Parts: sequence; structure tokens; C-alpha cells
Amino acid sequence: MRKAKRMLTKGEKRIKKGGGSYKKGGPYKKSGSRKRSGKRSKRSSRRKGRVPPALKAWNAHLNKVFAEMRQKDPKVLRKDAMKEAKKTYKK
Repeated sequence: MRKAKRMLTKGEKRIKKGGGSYKKGGPYKKSGSRKRSGKRSKRSSRRKGRVPPALKAWNAHLNKVFAEMRQKDPKVLRKDAMKEAKKTYKK
């Protein structure tokens, strides 16, 4: 059985084809060869994982409807539960 070939990166493909460069005098360098600077980027100020109260209420209602439907028919899909929950949800 033949061995699977490893996928080449863009830089490796250019080198394999026979060169070409932004400046005269040699093939492209691999993108991973540059050193990182000491600074790290700041994280965004918006915290991940926060859910607004209105969305929490909807999710709770949806999960309740989905659980009820699941008891009747285990093959029911979440999108079907969404359609049913939409009819009975009150804001």
C-alpha cells in the first residue's frame, strides 16, 4: 500500500515549483520562519459567554419544549422544537 503524501504549505509549493520571489535573489521563505515579537495582543473588552436575560428565558422555554417532545418521540429534531416553542413563547 502506498503512503499518503503530506500536504505542502504555500511556501513549500513555491519552492518546489522553482522559486519566484518578491525581491530578486531567491525563493519565498516559509511563513513560520519569522520570530514573534514579545508583545501579545489585547483580548477584546467584550466578555464571552454572557447571555442576555431575554435569551436565557427563550433557551429555558425551548429546552423545556424540546424535552417534552423528546419524551413522545426520541427522533425529534431541535428545529422542530423551535417551531413549537415559538407558538407558545410569551415575551
